[in-house]
Amino acid sequence: MVKLKLSIFLLFIILATSFMPLYADNDIKAMVTSNESTFSEDMSSFAPRKRPKSKKKGKKGGRRGNKGQEQFRIGFELGGNLSSFTYSKEYADNKKAIFGDSYASSSGMGFQAGIYADYNISEYLFVEAGIYGIQRTSEEAFVTTNPLAASASVLTYTPLYLQIPILFGVNFSLSDNFSLNVKVGPYLGFGLAGNVKAVTTITTIMAGIEPITKEEKIDFFGDGVEKLDYGLRAGLGVEFSKITVGFFMDYGLANIFKDAPDNFSMKNFSLGVNVGYRF
Repeated sequence: MVKLKLSIFLLFIILATSFMPLYADNDIKAMVTSNESTFSEDMSSFAPRKRPKSKKKGKKGGRRGNKGQEQFRIGFELGGNLSSFTYSKEYADNKKAIFGDSYASSSGMGFQAGIYADYNISEYLFVEAGIYGIQRTSEEAFVTTNPLAASASVLTYTPLYLQIPILFGVNFSLSDNFSLNVKVGPYLGFGLAGNVKAVTTITTIMAGIEPITKEEKIDFFGDGVEKLDYGLRAGLGVEFSKITVGFFMDYGLANIFKDAPDNFSMKNFSLGVNVGYRF
């Protein structure tokens, strides 16, 4: 009986030890897998991390404020001007000598329209060039008398020029949508067409005769007037969003009298305002 119990105990030990390698192998695999996962997680903390891309800050533009400046833009303008001639002292004295106090000159209303382009040299500096059609209007009036009649004449000048200004300017951006600019530079003009309208009224001292009025037109750019004109332009501009308002002054340097004596000169002069749109 004792031998039987001993035999059963030994058989149980043999069976129990035969399953131990299987359980041990499974535990080792589980430990290795767990250790590998932990090692991977630990090593990931040492891996280099990608830095987020920084957003570039937009440059504050001199011509467009905080929205960023556009280097090249085009636009169009149209408006009106008040024009006249500037005369040399000798020419004015000659007129007074002929007509006395009955001579007067005055400004007239004209118009202009054109296109232009500007280029931003820097945040504040720019250069602008354009091509315009500009009509300048002015008047002269005088009276001549004799013992029998008086003649009153009014001459209206309406020359039309093709004008090309090249201007250099400084811009002051006050906000995203509002800016001021000043600009100055030369202009070159070429006469395209124009008339001199002469209206003369003759009044006699004879009773019963009505005043006689006659009207005639002649070419402004005739034999005695130069077509080439040049001078200086200065301007002040305001820009709100894409709408522009500009004030300008043209000061002519060319004597438009052809083959005139050196001391006789007549030059163009204009003050104007334009309203425009920039693309």
